[in-house]
Amino acid sequence: LGARPPSLSAGAAALRGAHQSAATSPAHKASSGAAAAAVGLTAAGVLAATRRQRRSGSGRALYVATVDTTTTARKDLTGMLPDCPSTIWKADDIDIYNLPEPEASGPLVIDAKDIAEELKSAGSELEYFVAKRAEIMAQLQKYGSILLRNFDTMVDAPGFRSFYESLQLNPCLDPIHSSGLRAMTDKKDAVYEAVNKPSLAQHFVGLHNESTFVKTAMFGAFVCFSPASEGGGEFIIADGAKIINSMDKDVLKRIYDNKVRISVSNLDLNFINALPSQ
Repeated sequence: LGARPPSLSAGAAALRGAHQSAATSPAHKASSGAAAAAVGLTAAGVLAATRRQRRSGSGRALYVATVDTTTTARKDLTGMLPDCPSTIWKADDIDIYNLPEPEASGPLVIDAKDIAEELKSAGSELEYFVAKRAEIMAQLQKYGSILLRNFDTMVDAPGFRSFYESLQLNPCLDPIHSSGLRAMTDKKDAVYEAVNKPSLAQHFVGLHNESTFVKTAMFGAFVCFSPASEGGGEFIIADGAKIINSMDKDVLKRIYDNKVRISVSNLDLNFINALPSQ
């Protein structure tokens, strides 16, 4: 779950890949005023993925087909992106009153400054990501999100693409691409711009999943290329499972029984401003 104010100068990629997991931590935000190479990698399809794992009870990672990619091949992706995978619900027979607590919370922070020796030994940042791919994807499975700071690779769209390809994550069309809310600013590298419309300048983009009723991005990668020009620019992440678990179970049961499964747009909490302060 994430929210992106329109002042954020950022890129995003909807991705398919090798694992699928539940999403991230209690509310966490990273300011775009920090290092421009800060990158967030999240497991998307948050609530649906959480329910699938909880029902299986196995604790095993879920897998989808992946294609080996090389960071040296710079194929132009313009007009070539496939649809994201179909949304899989599997929302039957959930015991609302006995939902387990998530075993870990993210985001897990990986700072290039803290692993300078590892990066030096690997030869380059991309070689580090390639060598650590299985470990990074396992960490993403566990924590739901990873925040990568102070890396030099992801400072522009081609570098951002090299990063996600090094993890064998393959781009797909933004599930809401037809809405026109997010323009593809770098078509050859499949990088979308975060919502950046003057008409929405005063609108807070509420918490939401990178999915629709029909299509779901298995993962999302988000990058800040430059600080927000007019202040703000925070990127907010919240743990979907924790949000569900914190709700009144009777209310949650009523929502579930009424077959409410998704909010495509966002979870707008503006009504809180009308509540008493005490």
